[in-house]
Amino acid sequence: MSKLPTSSTRDTRDGPVVEPDSGTDPSGIADVFDPLSLADALGPIHAAIIDSTSAVIVALDDAGRFIRFNPAAEQMSGYRFAEVRGTYFWEYLASPEDVKAARSLIIDRGNIACPCNPSWHWSTKVGKTRLISWNMVETRLLDRAGRLIVGTGEDITDRHSAETRLHQLATEARCLLWHGDISKDQKGILHWSGFVDDEEAAERIFPIDRIPGQSFLDAFYWSRLQADRLVTDRVSVEAITAGKSYDLEYRYRTKSGDIRWLGERTSVEKVGPDAWRAVSIGIDITERKEAEQALVKSEALYRTIARNFPDGAIFLIDVDLRYAVAQGAGLQTIGLSPADFEGKTIWEALPKDVCDVLEPLYRKMLAGATMEWEMPFRGHLYSVRGMPVCNEDATVCAGLIISQDITEAKQFEAQLIQTYNIDNMGRLAGRIAHDFNNVLTAVLGYTELAQSQ
Repeated sequence: MSKLPTSSTRDTRDGPVVEPDSGTDPSGIADVFDPLSLADALGPIHAAIIDSTSAVIVALDDAGRFIRFNPAAEQMSGYRFAEVRGTYFWEYLASPEDVKAARSLIIDRGNIACPCNPSWHWSTKVGKTRLISWNMVETRLLDRAGRLIVGTGEDITDRHSAETRLHQLATEARCLLWHGDISKDQKGILHWSGFVDDEEAAERIFPIDRIPGQSFLDAFYWSRLQADRLVTDRVSVEAITAGKSYDLEYRYRTKSGDIRWLGERTSVEKVGPDAWRAVSIGIDITERKEAEQALVKSEALYRTIARNFPDGAIFLIDVDLRYAVAQGAGLQTIGLSPADFEGKTIWEALPKDVCDVLEPLYRKMLAGATMEWEMPFRGHLYSVRGMPVCNEDATVCAGLIISQDITEAKQFEAQLIQTYNIDNMGRLAGRIAHDFNNVLTAVLGYTELAQSQ
């Protein structure tokens, strides 16, 4: 980074001021540089506010030279105010493109008549580069010559790096990633300014119709089916105005006319009054939705079979361990109904101790294994068989559980065992008595014989 040549310094209340030699002003502006009067124009109250805020704030004179550099700016850049005072703002920018843009913006008075928000790479004193998002505002000084340019900066280096990495991951994972700003006008209408960083990659992954000059994000919005667009508009507006993140699932039409599904998760951050920032990632979920639809079609058959299933129940669960079907005469026997299960996960429908037993068994079943086990529940004993349900491409999409009440059968079995044991004991006692009687007869015979002699 090259510095402008200087010819002299003079002391002021706030430290030395560097004055450029004649002819070194790259702006070509003939305004006289009077940093003391311009700094005084801020006033002690404004100066105190600037110095106490955590935001990076700089004040520039008409030619773009520093006349204020608050502590946050010092911390970000590594420079002290005394080191930068009187130097040009663009001397500290890292790239020639940023230097050219900054000089054009600051010198061309018409470009900064209203707030603008450029992002420029700033070179710190130790040689590192930070990406700073600026809000540049011009104000005219009352009863003084010249103008004052105030820049409020936000260090977005880490956020930009994270977003860049996220974009790379999104491309590799075939995701749709967009980000943007949202504002609400006085009529309560939301205005979106969204961007997809790599539109060519997005269109390769999600081919849709676009008219010349239309952004990919705008074209993708209009590719949604109308019925879904109305629903997603309502959900997103309600969530954003409440400052909440939200999830969407909707259908869109591809360039070839196919209908596909997108699952979208949007994170929302409130950045000001009626202003939000959003980052969203979308993934094609067509295969999952088709599997769910196939499961719904098969539910009717399962329900017909299960509803008339005697002495037990039939359950159908999805890959999230949520009951899609729960039917059978055995439910009523233990005081339950389909409503106690359907639409609920196992953790919502059953006690924890039961879930601790069922979860590993269900997960093995959904991994493709057929399972059999016995377990007690509500005073009854059940024989349970679980098997995976596969779709057309042999992917497991659900699990079928058949539960049979074997309480009476087990009781009958116990009775049989007990009866068998008693019968065997009777037979054994009879044999022992018979043998004992034979021995006793012999003993008595010998006793009688001995007595007769």
